[in-house]
Amino acid sequence: SIRELRKYSTYTPTKESLATPHAEAHAHMKQFRSQRNFYIAGFALFLWFVIKRLIGLMSMCAIEMANSTAARKQAEGARRYADTVTADDLKKGDLKKNTPVPTGDAPRSVDPAEHDAKVAELKQALDKSKLDYEELNKTYVEHIKEYERLGEENRKLNIKLSVLSGEKQESSKDK
Repeated sequence: SIRELRKYSTYTPTKESLATPHAEAHAHMKQFRSQRNFYIAGFALFLWFVIKRLIGLMSMCAIEMANSTAARKQAEGARRYADTVTADDLKKGDLKKNTPVPTGDAPRSVDPAEHDAKVAELKQALDKSKLDYEELNKTYVEHIKEYERLGEENRKLNIKLSVLSGEKQESSKDK
């Protein structure tokens, strides 16, 4: 589209092009189309980057939510196990026999407050991305409507131009 934009933006009328009645209007139409295609291509490229980022944020949020669910289930299971072990030990009275020996830190310990803050941060980023997407979509729809309005206006002006040029030709034939 850049090539066409450069090609049609340097229109200079020549004797051959002035020989046909609609050559200049045709050249301007080609220039308008090349500019339109350039803007549409640019907007599509920009929208592609936005959608790619939105998908990345959504997948990151989904991964964090899955990790959060797994961590909560693991913590709940550990709490239930600790409750049953303590209840059994209190019943038996020999606390030292049944208490498991700690083998070191868990390979993956998660601070719930830190994790919840991270999830909240990602949700805010997702909401912001959704708002950005909706705003871009509204802008896109407005541009489409404006393009259609300009196309209709161009069509009407071309009809008016052809009617006026037809009247001029008839009046020149009458003289």
